[in-house]
Amino acid sequence: MKSILFALLTSLSFLFMNAQSDSWKVYHNKKLLVNANEENETKNIVAINKTELNKAGELIVMYEEGNPNKEWKRTIAILDEKDINLFEKAEINKIQVSNTILKKLTAGKTKLKIYSWSIPKDPAKAALIRIRRVHLCTLELK
Repeated sequence: MKSILFALLTSLSFLFMNAQSDSWKVYHNKKLLVNANEENETKNIVAINKTELNKAGELIVMYEEGNPNKEWKRTIAILDEKDINLFEKAEINKIQVSNTILKKLTAGKTKLKIYSWSIPKDPAKAALIRIRRVHLCTLELK
């Protein structure tokens, strides 16, 4: 009995050691704003001055999956404070939004939230699951 318990605990510890967590980075105008591997809506907040949007540059969001699943597709989206989807790219782990487009998206807005989620590529399987958005960061526009 003890040997079975020991074997079970050993295999579980190897499983947890090999498990990798997802991580993401958010850049604006080549400056790293967020480098995270856990969701935290109070910590992952960054300020962007609206005058920065007049310069040439872009917002880049890169999402790295710890254990990628080729049967699923990842989506990254930008939503406003009213949860209205302003920009979305599917089946990709990286988005790039130019400052010109970002300036149009932010007109009259004070906050943008960036989320990611993943769903099965098979529509029948996708219909059976509940989608959970992962908050990557919040951009406060000053």
